[in-house]
Amino acid sequence: MNGLLAEAAADLMGIETSAFVVMSAYARAQELLSSRQQTLLHQGDHQALLAALDKASTPTPALLEAWQLHQNQVVRS
Repeated sequence: MNGLLAEAAADLMGIETSAFVVMSAYARAQELLSSRQQTLLHQGDHQALLAALDKASTPTPALLEAWQLHQNQVVRS
């Protein structure tokens, strides 16, 4: 980033240049991480996923055990 450009932008915002640079870096990091946390599916794959989620199934022993562990460890207010 050009230092003069950053200084001018910081002046417009009424903040220090270093604060502007940190803010800009933070915003860009959020954008980057957000773009990596999304999964895009083709229409057919999307429909298959929804159908699988809608399908009733019997919980496995491992799932039941995990649920019981959760119940034992979570404190409710």
